[in-house]
Amino acid sequence: MGFKCYFTLNDINYIKDTFSNRIQYSAISVQDSYKNNYRYSLSTYFRDYSQEYGSITKLVGFEGYLLVIFEHGIGIAVINERILAGQGDGEPVFINTKNVLPEELTIISDTIGTQWGESVVKSEAGYVYGVDTIAKKIWRVKSQQLEIISDFKVNKFLVDNITLGERENHPYIALKNVKTHYNNNKKDIMFTFYDDVYKEEEKVWNLCYNEYLDEFVTFYSWVPSYSANIDTSFFSFNRETSKALSLLEKSNYYNLNNYGVLLEYPVIDDTDEEITYPKLHYRVKHRTYYTIKEG
Repeated sequence: MGFKCYFTLNDINYIKDTFSNRIQYSAISVQDSYKNNYRYSLSTYFRDYSQEYGSITKLVGFEGYLLVIFEHGIGIAVINERILAGQGDGEPVFINTKNVLPEELTIISDTIGTQWGESVVKSEAGYVYGVDTIAKKIWRVKSQQLEIISDFKVNKFLVDNITLGERENHPYIALKNVKTHYNNNKKDIMFTFYDDVYKEEEKVWNLCYNEYLDEFVTFYSWVPSYSANIDTSFFSFNRETSKALSLLEKSNYYNLNNYGVLLEYPVIDDTDEEITYPKLHYRVKHRTYYTIKEG
């Protein structure tokens, strides 16, 4: 006898499963509740926003709002917005809406944003800092106001030393990234940049901005890959150590996304008495590879 086959997928060319402008949220969390509502989210708990300003690269909780940073814009979302309905006994009367997130964002910049989510950092002074590698500017936001702090100060330096383009927006640890670090003890904002993937000469710098002095103060010769503030101390990872690990992965022959001179590591087998040594290969972008022989 025959049988029927049921296909759950539609007969179409493709299904989009990457939503770069979607913000998802959870149920309302109740303090001291046994149930963790932060882990409870229905399939309808989301809001999609326009691609007019590019993809969303960073979300920051900010002054009771949600700061939404796009590739080419910055917006503010009011969470659980209430509508003023009138006055009652001298007190304002509000009506709660069913929307957790607004349908439209309040845009505070339609030209400045960031392509690198790790370039955004929040300080204890209430500022949110970021770097726009396309406009080649350093900005900060406070009280829903955008300020460009690099203009007339380090603008020429940024124009000459930011080499990443529009399509180069994927970080590679210690090899290609735009990352901002915050030293809570000294109130230093360190804007770091490094690009050492395809260029012959490495482009790397660490520009420091001090919140006490409210100006750019120096360049640091060291560049951390990651950092954290623990109590009153600033801890960071050495970029050179992270770079060595990234280069090791980048030269892995078994990763089909890598190309150039690659290293094939030997497979260790206890049953084999003969020692097999690593082999060098050369692979071009379309994944054709050649074995480099000894001699």
